Amino acid sequence: MHQTYCETCHLNGGVSGTKDTPRIAGQWPEYTYNLMVDLHTIGRACIQPRLMRTRIQKLSQEELEALSHYYADQEE
Repeated sequence: MHQTYCETCHLNGGVSGTKDTPRIAGQWPEYTYNLMVDLHTIGRACIQPRLMRTRIQKLSQEELEALSHYYADQEE
């Protein structure tokens, strides 16, 4: 799922990114999940890029949870 939806900006499993993309590897899964749920909610105002919102909105709640645990398990 990471490779399909996130790897373009969140490189190396979320360990590194572009100059405008934060590191998300190692974040608590609850934190990452809650952020993704906020993005998933249509109409939610946020500062994240449109591409990120568009991709997150394609995922189910189960996929968001799995993705948040994936990033929590990533190490440098």
